[in-house]
Amino acid sequence: MSGSIALVQPILVDVAADGRLVRADGPALRLHLMAGGEEHGQLAIPALAALASATHKFRMRFARTVKVADEDEDIELWIETEIIDSIARLKIIGWRTNKKIDEGTAREELLDRIDGMIELLFNQQLLLVSVSGDGGNNCFCIGQSADEIFTSDGDDNIKMREALLQRLPIRNGIVSVVSGDCQYAITGFPKHDRQNLFIGYACQLRPIAQVQITDSANQDNPAPLFGLHLGAALRQPLGRIIANAETIGSKLQGPIRDSYATYAKDIADAARHLVTIVDDLGDLEAIERTGFSTANDAIELGDIARRVAGLLALKAADHSISILAPSAVPPVPATAEFRRVLQILINLVTNAIYYAPDGTRVTIAISQDSDFAKISVSDQGSGVLEADREKIFNKFERLGRPNDGGSGLGLYISRRLARAMRGDLILEAAEQGGAKFTLTLPARPN
Repeated sequence: MSGSIALVQPILVDVAADGRLVRADGPALRLHLMAGGEEHGQLAIPALAALASATHKFRMRFARTVKVADEDEDIELWIETEIIDSIARLKIIGWRTNKKIDEGTAREELLDRIDGMIELLFNQQLLLVSVSGDGGNNCFCIGQSADEIFTSDGDDNIKMREALLQRLPIRNGIVSVVSGDCQYAITGFPKHDRQNLFIGYACQLRPIAQVQITDSANQDNPAPLFGLHLGAALRQPLGRIIANAETIGSKLQGPIRDSYATYAKDIADAARHLVTIVDDLGDLEAIERTGFSTANDAIELGDIARRVAGLLALKAADHSISILAPSAVPPVPATAEFRRVLQILINLVTNAIYYAPDGTRVTIAISQDSDFAKISVSDQGSGVLEADREKIFNKFERLGRPNDGGSGLGLYISRRLARAMRGDLILEAAEQGGAKFTLTLPARPN
């Protein structure tokens, strides 16, 4: 899973039950118009239209990541939905852009993009709204102004800040950032809509002088190759395959035979599966490095459970499976890395949906004792033999299911992450039959 980037203010999209666009904030409206839609016509962005339709159909909240595209960028959106007065409201709370690479792009430019390139997108007020590329999330925060990001020292930085204010392009500049220990080669250009109105500014940064680490432990533990470089190179074309296949499958560009629409959706699903494998291999490389550690966030397990239930509700509904999430009271606080706990729980619930019979129930439960907070996922499937309950956590282990499409890494990674957070992940039999996975984490006082 790619992590989402929070926006300062959600971007709202309201959709009627018949698919008609009632209201859309500026960035979403531009995407809609560029996709061929009309201001109050049918929502022309397939992924958003499908999510709005599901919200109306099931009358429930969803939270999920979708990929869309405009003329020169692939865009990843994190969206939460709800029904308000018979209108499906889509709240875009995360927005990540990746600039498309044209077929004519030189190989050297592609390598630059893979090797540490960071792309920043500012809005009309020159506030940062998107960060993409390797390393960007550690140095830049959504909502920062350009003045807060770039230092005011040096002639090049002053010229760069003047170019931003005057909406002029920047070529081959050298800049420094406030929260960073290296200089960057910078290229920037203003962005305009079809009416030539200024809508933001895009910058590409490439590190040119990084602090060298000479610690002997790091010399024996080389920088990650797959997660940092090959993974980034694979995710971009896979994202474009998914976006294009969904456009074809949704018949947005015109009518096609139903069988071809089904093929297109199969292509999108296969590409998503490859993205999952890419993510797993990147995580595997990370957790097996010496000194791997996780953050100590203050989290609440019920909140994470409800997020995951909303995120996977549509997938479960495809199999007539219901997900039961715990109520908000009483809360179960814990100390662990939010992103990693979310990752583990998504893996557990996805597995439960995959292996449980259609029409059954997946239950997420939370509990707490003096030392540990616990969250469990139970299904009503055939369960796992007692002799296999430890074996299932082995690397690449699929218990004799070679054709189930999995990588055999999800549970291995999940347990390693749990133990890195001073907890554990165990498997036992569920009361109703089936499997019950329980994640324990250090408790946090209320």
